[in-house]
Amino acid sequence: FLGFIFLLCSFSALAQVPEPAMLWMKGYGDAGSARVETHVNKTPDGGFIVTIGTNTVAGTGNIDSFCSLSGVTTMFLKYNSDATILEWTKCIIGGGDSMLWYLFPTADGGFVYGGMYEGDGFYISKHDALDNIIWSKAYATNASIGPSDMIATSDGGYIMAGSYLYADTNFTVHHGSWMNADIGIIKLDSLGNKVWSTGLGGTNDDGAYKVVEGYNQSCFVLGRTRSDDFDCAGNHGDSSGSWDGYMARLDKEGHLLWHRDIGGSGTDFCNYGVPDDKGGVIVGATSGSHDGDETHQINYNGTNMWAFDIDSNSNILWQNCFGGGGGEYNNSICKATDGSIWLAGTNADETSDGFELDTLYGRFDAWFVHADSVGNFLSAKAMGSSKDDEGYMICPLSNNSVFAAGVYGSNNGTFSSFGSYGSFPIVDAFFSVFAPWTTGVKNVASNTNPMKVYPNPADDNVTIESGQPEIYAFTVTNTMGSLIYKATFSNKTQLSLRDLHSGVYYLQVTDEKGYKYVEKLVVEH
Repeated sequence: FLGFIFLLCSFSALAQVPEPAMLWMKGYGDAGSARVETHVNKTPDGGFIVTIGTNTVAGTGNIDSFCSLSGVTTMFLKYNSDATILEWTKCIIGGGDSMLWYLFPTADGGFVYGGMYEGDGFYISKHDALDNIIWSKAYATNASIGPSDMIATSDGGYIMAGSYLYADTNFTVHHGSWMNADIGIIKLDSLGNKVWSTGLGGTNDDGAYKVVEGYNQSCFVLGRTRSDDFDCAGNHGDSSGSWDGYMARLDKEGHLLWHRDIGGSGTDFCNYGVPDDKGGVIVGATSGSHDGDETHQINYNGTNMWAFDIDSNSNILWQNCFGGGGGEYNNSICKATDGSIWLAGTNADETSDGFELDTLYGRFDAWFVHADSVGNFLSAKAMGSSKDDEGYMICPLSNNSVFAAGVYGSNNGTFSSFGSYGSFPIVDAFFSVFAPWTTGVKNVASNTNPMKVYPNPADDNVTIESGQPEIYAFTVTNTMGSLIYKATFSNKTQLSLRDLHSGVYYLQVTDEKGYKYVEKLVVEH
């Protein structure tokens, strides 16, 4: 990690939350409403493509710097690896019910687009450098709702994930009535020809949010389910069919290797995922449960952001929840180049705060969370106005920083220096870049009881001390996130460091209410 990570945690209802350093922030909009899509396309040159869906009105705002079209438009913005240069933009007007949401540059200077065809179906097309269509293909046009994600695969093809309502030649099995959606996955080659297609689901509603390529051209499917049978057996809810998160892994031929309903008795979604570089997936989720698979939502109400690492055999390796006293929702997650984890989402808590959230602006705020490589909380940033604001996308940059984006509803609060180009509920887009180091702890008035860790740097022993007579759990991890030691103590304990090599470690202490204290520990023998 760059810089010192020093986190003080309050042992009262008001938490002192450190913030990641913000390097820059910009706002874009016009008289039409904008939405930053959750997906981000990493390009072979190390850059990335941001997608904005908007109903643009030419000449009414600064979004004209991207394109001056009017109407339902998808804008693709290509940045270099550290987001210092906007290299090009492309704008596509939607035709009727057809919309293109995914763009992949090709080696010949052209582009492959993906999206929805005339109101339903999975659509892919190849364009040349001048945007002339070379070929186009459509699948499940009378059976599906359309794609919710599309990725380029290592063999030069593509995978599209979405939903369908009844069986056809692409998805030959459908569970439940035509009103209950199943999950549809289509594998395409580089020319848009179907290689295989697979349907997953049960007799209730099921949906996909994200597909992630895995080892040996397998793929992970992430989404949600209300079913408890067929491909979705294992729901943790009651007979009314509450939502569980859902994951499945398919082999390179589309055969189901395993599936898992993930969550507890509350409402849970698996919103986004990225490879963990060990054959599994780091998942960004939303959890309203306090039981089942979810074991870290302590004394929280409503929903929280939920992050976990799941291996190629469906085992959860680690997990953690983040939030305040109301409701937080995840939209995206990424793994930075330093190995740490960032989440993008929304805080929907107007009336209470605490834990990792101590700043509120309005009904919905954009919220970004930074954690270490095994999910331990490092810092968080709330960005909001008096209207509704949301964080949608987060992407790793080449310098350990991240590019974060979302929408804002009014030019006050965090966005007071921005223009406001339309009356709410019209929202505008914001872009920002966060660095991995923190800006320090906010001075929040509360009766604090900070943990003491001394000496630091340490040689043979380190003492951990708190003035409160309660039971604490603590862990020591190295900079790669590997667990070195864990134990519990009351008030004060001494830890021997004689078996540790000289270097940097991270100490996390958690009290009985779930408040956390994390400090960088330097060992010098």
